[in-house]
Amino acid sequence: AAELESKSFTNGKDDKPKVLELYEATFEERFGEVTELRYCGLGWDDTEAVLLAEVLASGAAPRLKTLYLDGNSIGDAGYRALAAALCNAPSLQNLHVDIEHDELVAVCSSRSIQLR
Repeated sequence: AAELESKSFTNGKDDKPKVLELYEATFEERFGEVTELRYCGLGWDDTEAVLLAEVLASGAAPRLKTLYLDGNSIGDAGYRALAAALCNAPSLQNLHVDIEHDELVAVCSSRSIQLR
């Protein structure tokens, strides 16, 4: 939404809300179909992990089976957020991370998610 504010439209006052609505609907539709996400080696830290956790917690990826997060610099706060969000990723079967965070291990174990 913030980036959309910097864009120009024919009638910005009327067009921006509609464009934002279309972007959101398209994201929800496409993200809802995804079965695998690869966010390996992107230099992510807790900030990005928390943002991803918010998306997962919203239930936006109900078909997600495999999530790759290895090769990043995610710390305690990021892993805590991800652990809390996994209850809203009902199809998740495989999670690839660099460390075994206690909360994440517990959630994955209780849900039979393979932690790699």
